[in-house]
Amino acid sequence: MLATIYLSLQCSILDIGNSISDIHLTLKANPDNQTPDSDPSPSPAAAGGPSTLKIFAALAACHWVGDCYGGMWPIFKYLADLDLGKAGMIATVSTLIGAGLQPLFGIWSDRGGQRTLVLWGVGLACSGMLLGPVSLIGDAMTPFQWYGLMLLIMLVVRVGQGMYHPSAVSAAGNLNHDRRSMFVSMFIAAGMFGFASSQGLFSFVFVRTGAHTEAMLIPAAMILLLAWAWCRPVLPSREDAQGRKHRISDLAAIRWPLTVLFLFEVMIGGWFHGIIFLMPEMLEENAYPAWMVQGTGYFFWVAGSAALMILAGLLSDRFRGTRVLTAFTGLGLVFYYAVVLSGPVPWWVMLGLLFVAGGCIGSANPMAVAMGQRLDPRHASLISGILMGLAWAVASPADWIVGVLAQQPAIGVTGSLLLLGIVGVFALILVSILPLAIRRTIRQ
Repeated sequence: MLATIYLSLQCSILDIGNSISDIHLTLKANPDNQTPDSDPSPSPAAAGGPSTLKIFAALAACHWVGDCYGGMWPIFKYLADLDLGKAGMIATVSTLIGAGLQPLFGIWSDRGGQRTLVLWGVGLACSGMLLGPVSLIGDAMTPFQWYGLMLLIMLVVRVGQGMYHPSAVSAAGNLNHDRRSMFVSMFIAAGMFGFASSQGLFSFVFVRTGAHTEAMLIPAAMILLLAWAWCRPVLPSREDAQGRKHRISDLAAIRWPLTVLFLFEVMIGGWFHGIIFLMPEMLEENAYPAWMVQGTGYFFWVAGSAALMILAGLLSDRFRGTRVLTAFTGLGLVFYYAVVLSGPVPWWVMLGLLFVAGGCIGSANPMAVAMGQRLDPRHASLISGILMGLAWAVASPADWIVGVLAQQPAIGVTGSLLLLGIVGVFALILVSILPLAIRRTIRQ
């Protein structure tokens, strides 16, 4: 259903207004890096609000805590010894709903709801810390009730993440229109560092406190207080907020490159999170020490993304974006198979491979989002919701699929991850045809 809704972008729409002419003109002026931003908003300081630095600090801190507190599920299912198939289904359903709502939250954000969505979204995402105490009451509940309660918590977490992602990333990108890719990359890097620390931090607290992870809600509340004071993005004008309809159909003029970017993000999302879901089992199967299994390997995978995506954003702003994206995707495919097929190599070699592979694959996400935003800056949040939310919602069954495949004796964890690498091949094909989609849009 979600894919059908998105692919309806390909239908011809007659009433596209003057905005489409503007998009075509800007695309013709800058075909390699899509469109330069038009009609930039005034700086936050000029609008009488907090400085750009404070706003970005608040957005980055919110992204860190939201992704840190919401990224614990793969290690939690390992610590709580959950069934891989059921755990994969919970991950799929919660992500499908939460991420699938991102375009709707993007529309709300473009109408002036950025601050509300960021604060409420991060608060809801922090409820994942309740999984620790829930794991202690499993014996007092039926399996259906226990897994159902965990599903409910994960639904709240994923809806919260769906609320703040499109609004916060568009607010970060709009802080400096000449350096959009850099700001988007730094913003996503902050979330990636939170994502990277989530499993190690959660497992540490889980083990040291006897699963009482609710104690982690205290520092989260302090970060939310900081965000309440500083997270005040410049609101769109009343005319912009009420005059634009912000529908998916508004993007008909850029449907070809946006469709390719959407499918590319589907591949990247399934690929990136599929290996994360099975990473504890993969490392344990190769007899790596417990400290690597319980978060360190995952940290290096995601930390590589956070480190390299800033470099990727700078390169994408400076050079032709599609070439940089193709290079990172191709390198990611090579190092991914090196990780899966290397076997029990020395731990420091595996950590290095995880860092580089995760960095190359993860860097593709912000570059693709920034390219999408340049296609039509007036719908930045909606485009972010499509490329960061709807695409990853469609990709969410990857967790369930690799979990079920890993349980098959003839396939196992390694075989499941080898099959997962096929989506990386499709991602490389899609990014290779992206320039053709852009040129087709220019000719219309």
